[in-house]
Amino acid sequence: MANNRLFTPYEQGLSAALVLIGKALGSTPGLDLDGLIASAERLQASMPQEPKMQGGQGEHQAALSSLLSGLEAAR
Repeated sequence: MANNRLFTPYEQGLSAALVLIGKALGSTPGLDLDGLIASAERLQASMPQEPKMQGGQGEHQAALSSLLSGLEAAR
């Protein structure tokens, strides 16, 4: 059963940092950005879907989701 909890302040900061890391990685010359995104998506899909946070995102998937947001923004 989902408990739909909110991010803690620490988790919000970590999420923001991961977006920035994703942007930095994504702008690295010669990086296989598509391969990195595909790997992150596979890893995210292998994580448990429960429990969920408010908004429906799985807690286990939140960090990778932030990283993927940064990687996608670097495209």
